[in-house]
Parts: sequence; C-alpha cells; structure tokens
Amino acid sequence: MTNGHRAPAGAEAAGTRTPNREPAREGALEEARPAPDRWTLLWRARVWIALATVVAGAGAYFASSRIPPSYQASSLVEVSAHPQTGISPQDIATASNELAAQLAQLTRTAPVLGLAAQSLHDSAGTVGQHVVAAVLANQNLIQITAQNTTPKSTQARATAVAQALQGYASAQGATAAGSPPAPTNTQLAAIDAQVAAAQADAAKAEAAAATSYPGTVSVAVAAQKASFVQALQLQRNTVAMQVEAADANATPTVQVLGGPSAAVKVQPRPALYAGVTLVLAALLAGQLSVFVGSRRHLNRRAISRRAR
Repeated sequence: MTNGHRAPAGAEAAGTRTPNREPAREGALEEARPAPDRWTLLWRARVWIALATVVAGAGAYFASSRIPPSYQASSLVEVSAHPQTGISPQDIATASNELAAQLAQLTRTAPVLGLAAQSLHDSAGTVGQHVVAAVLANQNLIQITAQNTTPKSTQARATAVAQALQGYASAQGATAAGSPPAPTNTQLAAIDAQVAAAQADAAKAEAAAATSYPGTVSVAVAAQKASFVQALQLQRNTVAMQVEAADANATPTVQVLGGPSAAVKVQPRPALYAGVTLVLAALLAGQLSVFVGSRRHLNRRAISRRAR
C-alpha cells in the first residue's frame, strides 16, 4: 500500500522475491546441462592420470630391478650317422635327424646330468632344472640351452651338458660295438643250425645211397648235399660279414660344435616391465576417471531434481 492506496498485485509480486526461486532456476540449468563426453572427462582428470601413470611405472621399474638376474646361453651338438654301402645320402640324413631327436630326449636323464654335474661341481638336480634340449629346425643339430645367474656360469653350464651328452653317446656306442645285437646273434644261430642239420642229412643220404645204390648214384647224392651245405655256409659267412660291417659303422658321430653362444640377459627387464605398467596404468586411470566423472555428473543432476 502506497500513500493510502494499495499497490497492484502485479507490482507487489514483482517487487517481492519468491523463496526457493533461485535454487529452482539453478537446478533447472544443471538438469538441462548435457553430460560431458568421454574425452572431456579425461581432459579434466589429465593431471591425476599422468601422476598415477608415472608413479605406477616408477614402482614397477624399481621393483623389477631388485629381482636377481638370469642369463641364457646355448651350445650345439651335431649328430651324424655313418654312411654305409647301399644306403642313399637322403636315408643317412633322415637317420641322423632321428638319432638327434632320440639323443635330445636323453639330455636330461640321470647319466648325462651326472657327468655334467661332475664337471661343474654341482648337483645333478640343480643342473637339470635349468637346462633344456631340443632339435634345431628338425635337423641333426641339438640345441642345449642353459640358464644361470651370471654370464660365465651360464656358458659353462651349457658347455658341460653338451660335452656330457657327447661323452655319454660315445660310451654307449663303444659298448654296443663290443657285442653284436641279439637279433643278429639269433640269425647267425639259426643259419648254423641249418648248416649242422644239412650236414647230418647229407651224411645220412650218402650212407643210404651207398648202401642201396652203389656207384655213380651215391656220388651224385653226396655232391648235391655238399653243394647245399656249401650254399648255407656261404650265406652264413655273408651275414657274419654284414654284422661286422654294421658294428663298425653303426655308432653315430656326436660332437659339440664350437663354444657356447654369448650369454643373454632374459630377466629382469625393468624398462620393459615399466613400459607395460605405464600403458596399463594409463588405461586403468582413464577408465576410473571416466567412471568417477560420470557418477559425479549424475549425482549433481539427482541433487538438483530433489532441490526442485
């Protein structure tokens, strides 16, 4: 009321501030504001993302630097089958490859590891835990890979195992060459039995022919039996010669090719571990930043709705 007159209702409404009008207006503006996109949230949290990434990478680098080092070196062993008469070079190469595969499986056996442990003055169990043998590219080459804590000891371990395998194969070959294999002995025994039986039959036939058919008939029978016995003896001599030749050439040649390779550090790799950790930490921090920013925006919108 002004000077005894009532002010118009519109003027009174305009001059009077309505309670909660400003908060409602702010809530409406907050609700109408669009949600920030992913890149906006990442840009807002760039400082925290960079800080978390650097801290994680530095932690991974210094933690991995405290791991004891491990080195790796390898030696090559060549296996060659001796060429024999009547066997093609391709068959010899195939036989060499097969022998290499068999010897590679013997590398971690007790006899070979025992020889290597003696030269290294270590236990066979410790040597065997850090040695791996495999055929190289399906050839007649065996690659023996060893690991240890220093470059020099790693090379020594690879060399010792390779020389142990060579010595074991040579010893086994010499032992096998001293006695013919059992199947060959059986074959020779069977031929000897045939020769003895043929000689006995020839004597009986000659005696019977001399009694029943004296003269030229008995002579012909005796000659026929003698020819048969002679053929058996010739077969027996041929088999014996083949056995001797096989024993002389059956032992393969196993030799170590040169010295071990240069020792390479396989672990730890702080730079690699730190790089991987940096990438993972950046991705994780980015995801958390997007999640936290989205939740914060949703909370503000919910508060503005309740305020209205």
